[in-house]
Amino acid sequence: MTPRFMAAATAIVVLATASTCLAGRLRTAKMPTGSMKPTIAMNARVQIDGNYYKTHPVQRFDIVVVEDPCKKGVEYVKRVVGIGPESIELRDGRVLIDGREIEEPFAQIRADKNFGPFTIPANEYFLLGDNRANSFDSRYWKIKSVAADMIHGKVILKDSDRK
Repeated sequence: MTPRFMAAATAIVVLATASTCLAGRLRTAKMPTGSMKPTIAMNARVQIDGNYYKTHPVQRFDIVVVEDPCKKGVEYVKRVVGIGPESIELRDGRVLIDGREIEEPFAQIRADKNFGPFTIPANEYFLLGDNRANSFDSRYWKIKSVAADMIHGKVILKDSDRK
């Protein structure tokens, strides 16, 4: 076999492997509510990477797909706002972490009710929708924070990101 043929064959195998890996970890979902407005519009499609957190840590402000802590099989798209063992509080439309306000340029629709303070257990996360006045999230769930294994993936692409 010639070097050119070997290079072409190798490229085909690499592309086929990459396509298989991507197909296995990426999925598309439709946002059924306005809880993430204005970041993600109601009925917008989002691309979810189900393997992202196998190689990356969950970080504040990531948009994630999470299983409802009380209902198996029900998933939500929310933003990671608190990381255990922090204390979180929503007061007068502001989010306070350990008593200090955090900047949130994406949360243009502020919460109309106060919450907390709540201490997030270590290795767990507190999630909020960007549309704070219209989001069923950690503030209202029976179990207020979620463990990493309940996070099913990271939203990596929204309709608004597509050009």
